[in-house]
Amino acid sequence: MIGSVVFMIGFVGQQVSARNLPPISKSTILVPTLVPATKPFLKVPKGYAVDLYADNLRQPRMMAVAPNGDIFVVLTRVERKVPSHPHDVIVLSGFNRQGIPQKRFTWTTQLDMPFGIQFGFGHVYVANTGSVVRWKYQSGQTEAVGEPEVIIPEIPNMGYRNHWTRNILFGSDMKSLFLTIGSEQNIAEEGPRRAVIETVHLRRMLAE
Repeated sequence: MIGSVVFMIGFVGQQVSARNLPPISKSTILVPTLVPATKPFLKVPKGYAVDLYADNLRQPRMMAVAPNGDIFVVLTRVERKVPSHPHDVIVLSGFNRQGIPQKRFTWTTQLDMPFGIQFGFGHVYVANTGSVVRWKYQSGQTEAVGEPEVIIPEIPNMGYRNHWTRNILFGSDMKSLFLTIGSEQNIAEEGPRRAVIETVHLRRMLAE
């Protein structure tokens, strides 16, 4: 937002044309280099502490807390050159007295570039890049049973760079599910289901 404001101020009183725009260049993503964590882990104000919660996770992107307190973590694609990208959800469980998980399980690998994850109506919901699926969930369960049920099919998939991610969030009244769909291009006219947040009415969705 700050960058946008600075950009707009810079062109106040000027006529924008090809002459005063910067030259065309190739789009570049600057990916940070991963380095070992330092000790102490992070410097924080007096009275606070930051501890390592879980490590050796392959590209974690999103988390959700299960009704029993277990942590579900989505492992998925990132903008880094790696041999293969995970398409998994894992479960962190078995917490010690400090609240640190001692066990980890694989909930499922039957996903396609997952991102968003939510719990509701006795299920765990996961947003793939092209669909939203769910599995039945019982308290303490650490592995999915059966094939995923497709709740929202045919979502426009992929997108420009990191715009392939699809996030989901239940409304506070649990009557709606919000679904984000990223843009397909960086600068272009988009279709009606691009660069939007859609509202899905749960009563109609769950009845189908």
